[in-house]
Amino acid sequence: MAGNLRKPIGKEAAVPFSVEVEGQTHAGTLTPSGKPPAMGMPNAFVVRMPGKPPVNISIYMGKWVMQGKEELVKAIGRFIEAHYK
Repeated sequence: MAGNLRKPIGKEAAVPFSVEVEGQTHAGTLTPSGKPPAMGMPNAFVVRMPGKPPVNISIYMGKWVMQGKEELVKAIGRFIEAHYK
């Protein structure tokens, strides 16, 4: 049963991330936005990368959506899902 539970999250816990897309490494932090659940994965985050304005990434109709290149959005979405497993 314990294997089915996910990591608890803090309300203001920033998660550092680094993903590689098309030969470039993108790094920054992800901060849950809105009211995160007590256990499990939030469905919306604020993405902060150096030199770029903060953007939101969220799940809409089962897909991660964010302003930016589709491959970057998919890579960040995979990172989030792997982090909260």
